[in-house]
Amino acid sequence: MATRIPIAFRRGPRRKEKAIELVKNWNIVRGDLVEVISGPHKGKQGHVTGVIRDQNRVIVENINMHHRYVKATAAAPGRSYLAPGPIHYSSVNLVDPSLGKPTRVAIRYLDNGEKVRVSKKSGTIIPKPEALKERQTPRRTETGIFDTAPEDVLERTVPEWEITRLLTMATVTNLALGEESQPLTTDDQKYFDAVKEQYGDVITEDFGIRVARAFRAQKKNRMQVTINETKRILEWRKQFQVDSILTRELEQSKVYFDCWPGSIYGEDNNGHLITVDRISEIQLEAFQKNFGHIDQLLPHRAQYMERVQWEKVAISKRMGRRVYKHICIVDLKGLGMKHCGPSVIQHLKPIFDVGQLYYPETLHRLYLVNAPMVFYGVWKVIGSLIDPETREKIQVFKELDKFLDEAQKHALHLQTSASRMSTDVENEEGQPISAEDQPFYDALVAEFGDRCTEDFRIRVTRAFRAEKKNRLEVTVSEAKRILEFRERMEIDTILTRELDQTKLFNDCWPGFIYGEDAKGHLISVIRISEIQIEALQKNFADVQLIIPHRLQYMERIQWEKAAISKRLGRRVYKHIVVVDLGGVGMKHLSPSVVSQLKPIFDLSQLYYPETLFRLYLINVPMVFYGVWKLIQSFIKVEVREKIVVMKDTAAFMKEIQSKGVTLDALPMYLGGEHRGRAMNNTFKPSIPDIPPPVPPPAQPQPNPAES
Repeated sequence: MATRIPIAFRRGPRRKEKAIELVKNWNIVRGDLVEVISGPHKGKQGHVTGVIRDQNRVIVENINMHHRYVKATAAAPGRSYLAPGPIHYSSVNLVDPSLGKPTRVAIRYLDNGEKVRVSKKSGTIIPKPEALKERQTPRRTETGIFDTAPEDVLERTVPEWEITRLLTMATVTNLALGEESQPLTTDDQKYFDAVKEQYGDVITEDFGIRVARAFRAQKKNRMQVTINETKRILEWRKQFQVDSILTRELEQSKVYFDCWPGSIYGEDNNGHLITVDRISEIQLEAFQKNFGHIDQLLPHRAQYMERVQWEKVAISKRMGRRVYKHICIVDLKGLGMKHCGPSVIQHLKPIFDVGQLYYPETLHRLYLVNAPMVFYGVWKVIGSLIDPETREKIQVFKELDKFLDEAQKHALHLQTSASRMSTDVENEEGQPISAEDQPFYDALVAEFGDRCTEDFRIRVTRAFRAEKKNRLEVTVSEAKRILEFRERMEIDTILTRELDQTKLFNDCWPGFIYGEDAKGHLISVIRISEIQIEALQKNFADVQLIIPHRLQYMERIQWEKAAISKRLGRRVYKHIVVVDLGGVGMKHLSPSVVSQLKPIFDLSQLYYPETLFRLYLINVPMVFYGVWKLIQSFIKVEVREKIVVMKDTAAFMKEIQSKGVTLDALPMYLGGEHRGRAMNNTFKPSIPDIPPPVPPPAQPQPNPAES
């Protein structure tokens, strides 16, 4: 007799529902005005009446209406009504109140630390709706069993001695930002008076205030410690003649700053100066070779610290209040075993100790960024062993992005500083020529005079810093080679004349420029899939027929950068290049194609030095990406830092937006909002009537015989 199997067992295993990946950070809240950007209701606007966070959906008033049915009950008959249905979070965007159009938003922090939503299209702050402040459930007026009565709240249960102890601890920890500009407390005044009585006019008022506040943690012998430490610091200053160190040239000063470049940047809202030290820039071998004894190093570090103090005096005068603290950022990127050897530590530790030992109470906050995993782990262990006052000043970050988020909360304006932590020369375009570069600039002026523009001289001066031995000779010879090439190709007039087959070339190889990054760097995009290889080879058999067209393209980019410089009020001579390798196949790698395209791509490197800010290679094939990973370690650091290789568009968009480039500056086909400007004969710079960036024509000299 057959056995009957229950139906529940005949169905087989049930499928598990796929878990929904929930949105972590919601930028849309109840009461917001939004617009549907996809689906059958695209273009409709309405207010959000509810959010369903566990389904990534929102309910928008009068949009996506559905019939709802209420079943009949004994008390009421059944009925149907219209109600809005849920819409996916990704299908709606906030409406920019200044434009009335949908926009993506970014989260920013105001000077007071308030978190706000900012439109990426216009920069307008989109405030949270007032409806959020209204309580959906009225607040109860009567006191419940779990409530605290008003009289119980006001009852004082802390004894007087505990309040005194807490106030004393708050004074000792000294976390108040505004203390620098405040007069000394009654408790600190006696230490200041003792120091002044002991040393008189030898110490400045600023020094006396700092020393009076520096040793509060000394409970038993604070007076003795304060006087002894002051004596030790003054003896050290006398030994190294620190009081006159800013007025004299130290031996091997240039060598020291080549081995350890020191830079100061902006300030936070309280006027605290920002200094940055990059471990990767410290040339250890040169340090140990040129400075055998630590006493040779200390005067240079003391001079650096005195310059920092000098700048803080200027800040104090500008702000009308005393500022004697600064912020120090130490970039640990590149920290390796070579930095941890006994001989290296013997050299570097006393230099870092100068600030702590001889400049007390001058550090406001210390940020250690790009910390290796081992360093970060060790800090987590020993951080709890450090006294709270010091620990509050030190923060360690594994990633630069997390540091920037934290710094923004503390009102550090680090847009410029963060990019300099990647490379020192990213923001030097608008700066004057440094004293180190000036001789090379002067040599170009003496050799070529008015044959080259100011922009050209500055670029060539800075382009060959890697040439350590024969930099001057290389700079002059390369400038001569470029100028001869420009004369031979008549580049100075290439924007004013029509080239042969120019329309055909632009059809075979379309060129477009888009927006700019936060620093004004123009973005140009080359799509390999748009280059018509067959037509290019058919109509331009000789590469010399293509080069003039590519030169015209490069000169138009220079022309637009001249317009950007005028608009921003500072020099901008670099641009960003995005090369989209999507669609690259074997036909692009044949010898005939490579021999034709390579000289064209080489033009910017050979004849437009120091014009590339960053090169993005996106949608690269897997083989190319693997080869790049192998060869990148053999490429010079300054070149490698400019090249970014991405396997897909999403990774590129995330990377470039993290660099401060907004969607309205990026191509629409990549997910941006810019339509692009064609680089053909219709091109005009963004500022009308701006002259092309070429030297003015030489004025004819009068003939003495005729006169």
